[in-house]
Formats: sequence, C-alpha cells, structure tokens
Amino acid sequence: RLPDAARDGLSGHTIDTIVHFSRRTATLMLALAEGEGLGPSLRPIGHLCLSDDVAAPLREAGLAPLVAVRPDEDA
Repeated sequence: RLPDAARDGLSGHTIDTIVHFSRRTATLMLALAEGEGLGPSLRPIGHLCLSDDVAAPLREAGLAPLVAVRPDEDA
C-alpha cells in the first residue's frame, strides 16, 4: 500500500517529481500506484533515476524518466 502522503499527493496532483534510487523501488511504486488506481497520475510527473537499470521499469510502463549522468544523488 502506498503511504498516505504519496497517495494523497498522486490523487491531488501535488507531486511534480519522484526520485528513484533503485529498480526495485521503481517497480514497487508502479505496482502500488496501479493497484490503487493512480497509475495515470504518474504520467505528468517527472521521474529522475540514478541509472538506466532503475529507469527500465518506468520506460516499460510508458513513462519517460530522466537518467543521471552518474549513478549518484548529486548527478
């Protein structure tokens, strides 16, 4: 289940960017959002990823994530 703040932010369209640190958490976020009927709310959000591997499930879901030039938070 999504945390209340995440669910409220997605349903209220108040989240503008999500930073994804791992493929596992990106995949989990997609599954939880879809499970709660909030998948479409992920489309207008910016998705920032630490690597192409992290971005892969987002791309497979039809999203257009941005990937850091280096796999660290500063990039």
